Amino acid sequence: MKKNHKRLAATAAILFLVALYIFTFITAFLKIENWNRLFLASAAATVFVPILVWIFIWLYGKYTDRHTMADIQNEKEE
Repeated sequence: MKKNHKRLAATAAILFLVALYIFTFITAFLKIENWNRLFLASAAATVFVPILVWIFIWLYGKYTDRHTMADIQNEKEE
C-alpha cells in the first residue's frame, strides 16, 4: 500500500470522527430527540473506527504478504 493510500485512509477516518463529534455537539443544542443515543454512537465510533482501520491495514498486509505497521511482530518472519 502506498503512503498516499495510508494517509488518505487515516485522513478519512479522522474527518469522519470530527464530523460525528460536530454533529453530536450540534444536536445537543438543538434538543433533538434521542440525543443521548447520538452521543453513545459517537463514543462507540471513537473506539471502533480506529480499530477497523487497523484491521483493514492488517488484512491488507496478510493478503499481500507484506509487513505493515499493523503487524504484531517487529520483524517479518522468514
